[in-house]
Amino acid sequence: MQTELDFDRPHNSTPTSIAAADSQSPKKAAIDRERILMFVHESGGATRDEIEVGTGIIGNTVRPRVHELIAQQFRLVEVNRVRPTRTGRDAFVLMSSWF
Repeated sequence: MQTELDFDRPHNSTPTSIAAADSQSPKKAAIDRERILMFVHESGGATRDEIEVGTGIIGNTVRPRVHELIAQQFRLVEVNRVRPTRTGRDAFVLMSSWF
C-alpha cells in the first residue's frame, strides 16, 4: 500500500508548476485526496468541476489530486460518460473504483 509520501507531486515541468507542486505538503495532499475520493464515492460519480464545487477545493488542487488518485491503483477511474461543466464544456465523469 502506498503512503502519503510515495507520490511524486505532478507538475508540467515549468518553474512555477514545480514550485506549486513542491509547496503542497504531503499531509495536506493526502487529506485532499481522501476528501475528493469520498465526494466522488458518495455522489456516485463527479466531474473535476463538480468536485471543485462540492468540496470547496480549488481546481488547481483538484486536478493533480485526481491525477494521483487515478494513478494510485485505480482508486478513481474516468468513465465513458460526460457532463457539462459550469462553463458548458463537456467533462468526463470520474467514478470511485470502490463500486
